[in-house]
Amino acid sequence: MNTTTKNCIIHCRVSDPSQALRGDGLDDQEKIGRAFAARNGWNVLKVFREPFSGKKGARAKIDEILLYIKKSSVPVNYYVFKSIDRFTRAGVPEYLHLKNQIETLGVEAVDSYGVIQPMQNTLENLDEEYDWSKFSPSD
Repeated sequence: MNTTTKNCIIHCRVSDPSQALRGDGLDDQEKIGRAFAARNGWNVLKVFREPFSGKKGARAKIDEILLYIKKSSVPVNYYVFKSIDRFTRAGVPEYLHLKNQIETLGVEAVDSYGVIQPMQNTLENLDEEYDWSKFSPSD
């Protein structure tokens, strides 16, 4: 495998069976995720499919994804999902918590709509970078 190729995982999640009827089922989300990865030149390592709502219990799939990232023999660079509502619907605190968990592992969370913006370094023009000089415009 080319070591310069970026790798991603894709997470597809539905809240109820009617989503498939509206064109937002697991297969549709996977196609969107794979097309998004292909446009960016990323290698898809694994697709996680969650056929139930996260609000019905603990988000066991998130734990499975985090464990996969930690144990992967190749680096996972991106965690791809269709849209923020497929990542979480629990509001800003949960979104930030999940995003932080993923970023702590060196993985960038990205949605296919481009709502989540990449980190920006306010000192990039000075060729300097500190924890406090970076922020996410979408946070």
